Amino acid sequence: LQQFKTVAKNITFLAQNSLQADLLKQHFGENIDTKVVGIDVSDVHEIRREAMSTGYDFVYHGSAVHAKGIGLVVRMAELLPDRSFLVPADFEDVKQAAQLETLPENLTCTAMNWPTGLSEACATCKVVLCPSLWSAPIEISLLKSIAINGCVAVINFSQNYSAELPEDCLIRLSPSIETDIHRLDDIVANDDLRKTLQTRSRKWLEQHNEQAEQQVSEIFDLLLE
Repeated sequence: LQQFKTVAKNITFLAQNSLQADLLKQHFGENIDTKVVGIDVSDVHEIRREAMSTGYDFVYHGSAVHAKGIGLVVRMAELLPDRSFLVPADFEDVKQAAQLETLPENLTCTAMNWPTGLSEACATCKVVLCPSLWSAPIEISLLKSIAINGCVAVINFSQNYSAELPEDCLIRLSPSIETDIHRLDDIVANDDLRKTLQTRSRKWLEQHNEQAEQQVSEIFDLLLE
């Protein structure tokens, strides 16, 4: 780190989000050259247009890991017994991650990944759940969920990548799921509200993709100089 500090003024630092760029400036000084380069997921739109029109109420877009929010999803299913949930992981893996002996009957557990069924499940559900508790620099699952569906719920966590998105284009939930469970149920039942969320989130994503493409192009131009 000390060696980098001595040459920082001659380096262009690439960050995946603004929080990461701020951290670089804390380490190397406010005057360093930083570029925030996102991930372009514009190719996901093709899957959305080809998708079926029916599906689960909620689909969890994540792995069977506590920090990705699997326990919160299981709790949601317990609190909303009349709603259907899909988790893309084996039944036993979900039980172990959630530290439970049994799972709600309205929770379907089927191992799959994006190309083997998860993309279609996310495209056809009413709400995609991305309740990650990690402070990851970028969440590709969140971006792909917006692209393919647009109605996405996250945990309101200031260090999460979702904190950089506009306030009104995501469903922001408290870590204490019980306080938001009725709001989630209302969103599933309200087609107009979901369409509004989809319009807002996809508009943001279009701008994000354009900026990412532009930044990558500028970086390649710098490398070729």
